[in-house]
Amino acid sequence: MADLGKLTRRLESGLGRLLGTQTGDASEPLELVNGILRDIEHRVEPIGGGHRRFPYNTIGVTVLAVNKEEQDRYDSALSDLEPKIRERLRELACDQPGRLEISVQFAKKPRKGWAADQRVELTFSREAQAAVAARATREREAPVSSAVRLVVMRGAAAKRTYSFEQRVIRFGRGEDHAEASGRSRRNDIAFLDDQDEVNRTVARAQAHLEFDAERREFRLFDDGSSNGTRIVRDAEIITVTPHGPRGVRVASGDILEFGRARVRFEVEA
Repeated sequence: MADLGKLTRRLESGLGRLLGTQTGDASEPLELVNGILRDIEHRVEPIGGGHRRFPYNTIGVTVLAVNKEEQDRYDSALSDLEPKIRERLRELACDQPGRLEISVQFAKKPRKGWAADQRVELTFSREAQAAVAARATREREAPVSSAVRLVVMRGAAAKRTYSFEQRVIRFGRGEDHAEASGRSRRNDIAFLDDQDEVNRTVARAQAHLEFDAERREFRLFDDGSSNGTRIVRDAEIITVTPHGPRGVRVASGDILEFGRARVRFEVEA
């Protein structure tokens, strides 16, 4: 991996003190997000001619959350962090990286070297685009411990039943799609690009499943669809936030909704 250096620093301008407010303060997660955006602003660099750039394409966020209640509050606030960062960079008339990877993790106790009142740490790295693409390919092709079966229940695709052992499974309308960044996307389950009223509700780049090796589970991500991505589990409907960095866990037997299309997710024994 081509890495031009990993930078780590504590948040400045009182952000550490800000995040040291009383546990349970409903405003705290919002203040955390605002503090992250301010830190992003500080890392924008002038490149001449009145132009600016954000020189990193990988951001790591570590948040102190001592229990599940705190983690859930922060998780909700950080679920759409990438579009908020991109919006802030646009406001700053700043050139953006084509691919921006954001990872969020939670720590139950302060990390070594943290200040007494520190609750968050950011790390930034710059990775060559070729290395990013190569890593994405490796992750896509790497096998998982159990094969999964996906059954198309509503809508029309090339097949009704699919089996996969790869880490990333992409859904969309049509097999190939050119993304805004210029990269080519191939959908593993491609709904037919025809005039079917159900298929038309599926975006060309709708969503993807990604295997989380640490948790040993698949998580569902919405890739910015217009008609939404949801999980139906028993009588519960779970909405997947567009561009959410953490996705939503899926379990065997869940129904995945893409617009009006439906796919059943099963883990094969």
